[in-house]
Amino acid sequence: MLVVIDANVWLKERLLRSAIGVAFIHAVKRLDARILLPSVTRDEIRAGVERMGLDAVAKVQTGLATVQSLTGSCPDYKVPDAAAFRQAAAERLVALDCVLLPFDFKLEHHQRALARVIEHHPPSATREQFRDCLLWEALVDIGADETYLVSADGDFVDKGAGQHQLAAELRRESNEKVVLHRTLAEALGAIEPALPPVDADATNAAVVAEALKVAAEYEQSRGFRLGQVTGIDVKLFATEDPSSTAASFTVDFEAFDFPVFEGEIEPEAIIRLTGDCILRDDFSVEDFNMDSIRAFDQNGERLRGGVVYARAGSVLFGGHQLPYTIRTPIPGSPT
Repeated sequence: MLVVIDANVWLKERLLRSAIGVAFIHAVKRLDARILLPSVTRDEIRAGVERMGLDAVAKVQTGLATVQSLTGSCPDYKVPDAAAFRQAAAERLVALDCVLLPFDFKLEHHQRALARVIEHHPPSATREQFRDCLLWEALVDIGADETYLVSADGDFVDKGAGQHQLAAELRRESNEKVVLHRTLAEALGAIEPALPPVDADATNAAVVAEALKVAAEYEQSRGFRLGQVTGIDVKLFATEDPSSTAASFTVDFEAFDFPVFEGEIEPEAIIRLTGDCILRDDFSVEDFNMDSIRAFDQNGERLRGGVVYARAGSVLFGGHQLPYTIRTPIPGSPT
């Protein structure tokens, strides 16, 4: 599968850092698909990020000027310049390299795009849209068996068939292999039914292996006997990094002869570990962080003295935050 995303959609979804963008990237990767990145789109993205960034900076400066006029002082601050915004855009595209398919135009692509403009063929039927024509030429040149075009540009639309139908001439040119979606959310909804299932067994095994290390340390410190895993619940979340999946987990272990207050012993108990971590593509675990360890009796009642907040070095697990600002449920995975 090939996905073609218009530059305006890239910018609207903040270089695919929005919740929808992050989920879409993970869906594309699970399908082993690619996002076509023609050079003209890449250049539009960099210029657009600079423009949007500088507009945001101007609003910050205006707001702080108001603060100064009201209070007589203004806090020190530093904002990115144009070069910093362009650099950030370039770095984001590098980070997405695993799902991108770069495309450099040749003279023939420019000639065909110009002919579309001159002859008023879509996507330049009603107005001059040279860049959209170039995008279409790249898409046709790749010739993928299945292509999703994500663009809110009305010049790709069949005006007589509603807002979601690709122009008839473009459908014929692509042999009906290109499907138009007006938003990234719409495209994600179309892709989701085709997503392969998440490997729950491998995910659970990776989390349990790390949780077992913590439970074993707790066993030694409290003097009980650790038993088998009796329950596991893992929720997965897409992040800004295509190679990183955030996971929150709850893992239950059997515990025998668990000590409670005043020397009492609970013959059979449940030890519940909750926390979060990062899973890599190979199911290796990073940033494994405990929120709490709690002990319960067989009826699910919390045992006295059965609450522990774990530590690792100088980091209090309960206060840790995974290093991604966006965490959204992975499409097609259990939640």
